[in-house]
Amino acid sequence: MVHSYPVRNQSFQDCLRRNLRLCEWEKSLLSSIMITVSLFLKRLTKILSHRLLDGSHQPDTKKG
Repeated sequence: MVHSYPVRNQSFQDCLRRNLRLCEWEKSLLSSIMITVSLFLKRLTKILSHRLLDGSHQPDTKKG
C-alpha cells in the first residue's frame, strides 16, 4: 500500500503534467493566433482607411 501510492501519485502527476502542457500549448497557440488576427485586422483597417481617405480627398496620383 505504501509502495503503490507513490507510483500511482507519480502517474497521476504525469497525467496532470501532460494535460497542463497540452493546455499551455493550446493557450500559446490561441494567443498567437489572436495576436496575428488582431495585427492583420489593424493593418487591414489602416490600409482601408488610408485608401478611403486618399480616394475621397484627392485623386489617385500617389501610385504614379
